[in-house]
Amino acid sequence: MRLAETITIRLGERSLELRPTLRAAMRLERAHGLENLGEKLLDLHVGAISDTISATAYGPYEAEEIAALIISGGMVDTAMQIAPALVELLEGLAGIDPDAEELPAATKADEKRPSIAETHRTLFRIGTGKIGWTPEQALNATPLEIVEAWKGRLELLRDIFGGAEDKPNDQDRAATADDRFASGIRALGTKKVVRVQRNQAITENWSNENA
Repeated sequence: MRLAETITIRLGERSLELRPTLRAAMRLERAHGLENLGEKLLDLHVGAISDTISATAYGPYEAEEIAALIISGGMVDTAMQIAPALVELLEGLAGIDPDAEELPAATKADEKRPSIAETHRTLFRIGTGKIGWTPEQALNATPLEIVEAWKGRLELLRDIFGGAEDKPNDQDRAATADDRFASGIRALGTKKVVRVQRNQAITENWSNENA
């Protein structure tokens, strides 16, 4: 399990480390919608790429600054190089364990599916209320780190007070990525290969026609 997973990309002479924090997930959900972000990244949408890097990078990088670096390095070539890594970053933003063999349990047909924004609020409440972190600590943690920390807190409470294994209630269950979103992110792993190959072919054709 890679709780503190970071992804490193290069833009020109710069090497940027990206981390999928809860703060970044909230910011990107508001700007693009996480369920739509993966498709935008694979379509080499410069705004989506620059916003994703700006939200997840260590250091104060503005989206406009990132976009300028992408364009200066040859927009299509640069975007093609970094888009697959950004799609992998979506797993962290979704709270998916990349080493898990199974996806989160499916939502029952009669069970209300929480929105991603509601899931983020639940994660923040768990981090600051049930775990006892400061708001800054909760926002700087990844969704998976918050989920695992809460599991650890439940185990501690069971060790102290005893009792049967706790079943997470509906509110706590919302802290994990739901099955539909998780499946969609995982499916992008196959799509990204095909999409990148397609974009490579388009670039080569364009270069040949304009040579």
